[in-house]
Amino acid sequence: MIDGNGTEKTRARRRLDPAAPVAGVFYLAVAGLFVAGALRGHPVGDPMLVAGVVLVLMGLLGIVQAVLRAQRRDRT
Repeated sequence: MIDGNGTEKTRARRRLDPAAPVAGVFYLAVAGLFVAGALRGHPVGDPMLVAGVVLVLMGLLGIVQAVLRAQRRDRT
């Protein structure tokens, strides 16, 4: 790619953020459990317990992501 000054620019490669797909799949699974429970007429579990588990797991995933990102920066 050439910029306005006639010099060639290289595009930085974006790395896959492993936390995003994991979080997406986890949220879809939790939502699927709630939908399945609503369709059957039986709740899957206590919503406060499920919300607490979701928040704890997302917090842990965020910490792991931050540590991995810091390690990746140290390598470059």
